[in-house]
Amino acid sequence: MRLIWVVIPLVLFGIIGMQDVESQVPASYYYSELTIDRPPKLGETSVLTLEVSAVNENTNDFPDYGTKIILPEGFELVSGDLVQTNLWKAGEPLIVQVTIKAVQIGNWTIHGLALSATGDALYITVSEDNAYLTEYEISSYLSPRTQVDIGVASSDIICKEGLELIFKSTNGYPACVKPETAEKLIQRGWAIP
Repeated sequence: MRLIWVVIPLVLFGIIGMQDVESQVPASYYYSELTIDRPPKLGETSVLTLEVSAVNENTNDFPDYGTKIILPEGFELVSGDLVQTNLWKAGEPLIVQVTIKAVQIGNWTIHGLALSATGDALYITVSEDNAYLTEYEISSYLSPRTQVDIGVASSDIICKEGLELIFKSTNGYPACVKPETAEKLIQRGWAIP
């Protein structure tokens, strides 16, 4: 008998809780994906594509649906529109393409947003000779060793502003040091530029 008195309130609570949760969930869900044809090294261009798709067929909830691509200072727009609105057609994916150019060396995050929905991001490291897409955002405050561990080539390591990249002469490990320190270490044979 005690079991019945415990089970009945739990069932009622569960049903009431489910109804409350369902009434709060929006009728439409969207999925956005930001892709790039290839990461551009310094001075090169690439095509960004933002695709937004409805997970279910009820897409009429956002008639003024649109997209926004946010470029960091390391990139400039070559062609296309970063913000587009009133493009949504119910039941069809929304695809926006823009051409961008890498104009600064560094670690950058490009955001692709679907207005009224979630977005996606690309994490790109740009150097003069190469560019990489990484799974996670790379901060220029990461140590050189950490950057190597997550897949950045030693020659493409980005140092904090005011520091210079050198390599230990005995094992090639990268280090970011002040220019005057780099000069002394190179003179002593500890490092190579």
